[in-house]
Amino acid sequence: MGLSQPSSVTQLPDGCLRLVVREWNRNRFWQITERERFVSWEPWRLCATQDCA
Repeated sequence: MGLSQPSSVTQLPDGCLRLVVREWNRNRFWQITERERFVSWEPWRLCATQDCA
């Protein structure tokens, strides 16, 4: 699996970041969110839509 550069970077109210990226050669999107600011990240999650809503 190869991922492109983030298509969306959102700063959450607690200061943590959420990134959405598109998988190369596929029409699938993945999301990752910081657990603690600058310390750790949640696992990658496959999104149902490009917005990961």
